[in-house]
Amino acid sequence: MAQSITTHKLEEIFKSEDIFLLDVRSSAAFNGWILQNEARGGHIPGAISFPVEWFKDLGNEEAVKKLAEKGISTEKPIIVTGYGQSDIKTAASYLETIGFSDIQIH
Repeated sequence: MAQSITTHKLEEIFKSEDIFLLDVRSSAAFNGWILQNEARGGHIPGAISFPVEWFKDLGNEEAVKKLAEKGISTEKPIIVTGYGQSDIKTAASYLETIGFSDIQIH
């Protein structure tokens, strides 16, 4: 099961380690639309967009393919971030199902 990390720890890790940061919010939120009263829209620089709905809509094989197209593999740890724990945990669960093991959730 994925471990949970704080925003401070996320910033620390992302600056110092070779990891993937997967943003599972909608593409609109990732691109800067303010959808949930955020102080500022957009994403953390370096994050990779992969909306949680894609896991639901794609089969496992196609999700692996799409993640690979975005440069994401099981070779590095991955941190999943998004709006709510439900979406984040759903994405982490899908990632575990398709072979990812070093997963943390924000």
